Amino acid sequence: MKGRRVRGLVYLCFFLSGAAGLMYEVIWARQLSLFLGITGYAHTAVITAYMVGLAIGSLLFGRRADTLARPLWLYARLEAAIGLYAAATPWLFGGLVWLFSAGSRFLPVEGTGAYLLRFVTALLALLVPTVLMGGTLPLVARWLSSGVSELAPTVGSLYGINTLGATVGTLAAGYLFLPNLGVRGSLMVAVGLNLGVAAVAAWLAAAAGGESQESAAAQPGPAAVEPQAGAPRLGLLVGFALSGFAALLYQIAWIRSLTLVIGASVYAFSLTLATFLGGLALGSLVYSRLRIGCRRRLALAGWLELAIAAGALLGLFATGRLPGLFLRGYSAGAGESFLLMQLFVGGLCALLMIGPTFLLGALFPLMTGLLARRDEERGRTVGIAYAANTAGTILGVHAQRRDPGAREKRDRHH
Repeated sequence: MKGRRVRGLVYLCFFLSGAAGLMYEVIWARQLSLFLGITGYAHTAVITAYMVGLAIGSLLFGRRADTLARPLWLYARLEAAIGLYAAATPWLFGGLVWLFSAGSRFLPVEGTGAYLLRFVTALLALLVPTVLMGGTLPLVARWLSSGVSELAPTVGSLYGINTLGATVGTLAAGYLFLPNLGVRGSLMVAVGLNLGVAAVAAWLAAAAGGESQESAAAQPGPAAVEPQAGAPRLGLLVGFALSGFAALLYQIAWIRSLTLVIGASVYAFSLTLATFLGGLALGSLVYSRLRIGCRRRLALAGWLELAIAAGALLGLFATGRLPGLFLRGYSAGAGESFLLMQLFVGGLCALLMIGPTFLLGALFPLMTGLLARRDEERGRTVGIAYAANTAGTILGVHAQRRDPGAREKRDRHH
């Protein structure tokens, strides 16, 4: 049943769910900002809550995937549950306003207490759907791969296509849905995508039936150890977490540098974020087409990290030239039409980010392949890898805001 047509449909589902997931992030951040505020406290709290849910979901459902005979059934149910929860968020979030208002009476408006109140409120709002979202990759990767030798290319394809969907979702939300449909209308579009994905995944699961391969997957079998098994897993996980930490800092630095030049409009932010995500998607997809021997993967991971750092350093020189490039492009006629201007700005974003993000995208499936040890632990491996990288990203969110209270005080005084 896992022929080209089936795999193509699964990849289409993952593309659409990636688009819906990014649309939810943008929409929910706007909804929560109505009562959490638009300060750095609120923004950091929402992003942290979103990522905490993704990390928890990848761990929980990664372990669960290895015990299921038919993981695609659970994937279909997760997608349906995400859509139904999202449809109810306008009313669910309304109930959180009272909770936040009550807590605000007993906590200061600044400092750690204020941040914790916002984080807890955001976590209550986002924990359920983000945990469900975090479980989708381990489940589908477990179902599509037949062994550890296929895990890295399968994860590369799924992660790349999902991130490509997120790229399209970012652009569609910023340029099409939010300006024309508003928050509620855009939310319903994303809900429709999730429910459609759930229907297709349920149909595929029903058509697959009780395949012998899937049934056997639920039974413990002999270990399938790759030749690269000597690499220490703890060291790999720590390294992957540090990579996620650095990636978040890169993202924030690049976006802030670009917005100083191209402005901080909704369109500019959508383009910068889409470029970052697009680079990740392309890198992951290209890696999924490569066949690299197990013994060469660890060395390749080291070279990729060095290349990412070198690309980031080169970006420092490019950043200093961005204002001049922007003025030259604008004078040459880029500002004469909206489309030309967006294409020109997208080119500037790509100049700064596409190289390092391409390499970062290739790193995820590569590290997943390095961590893979046993056929019967494929789902758990994907879940642990995703959670480790996300945990590093969470630390990066807070590292770039070492003293949010002091920064906000400075902003108000100036």
